[in-house]
Amino acid sequence: MARLTRRTFAIEREVGEKIDDLVDGHPLEVNLLVNKALRRYVEWGRFVDSFKLVTIDPRLLKLFWSHLTIDEAREIGLQNGNGRVVEFILT
Repeated sequence: MARLTRRTFAIEREVGEKIDDLVDGHPLEVNLLVNKALRRYVEWGRFVDSFKLVTIDPRLLKLFWSHLTIDEAREIGLQNGNGRVVEFILT
């Protein structure tokens, strides 16, 4: 089991009610749910706004890429990747 750090914080009533609904009254599951949400934010979610990232269904992405040639896909990657990689690393 991972080492835990205890934290106390306040959340909005509506958020607390939604968490309670999700875990159906099991207190341990509240901890797991909140840890998962915080981990997702800390490791990934905080970058979403600054890089204009979106979540997309892999099937839709596959369909999108199937309508491009290799050269078109390469050009899109070059146009969007050159500056963003450095920006992502420095954030």
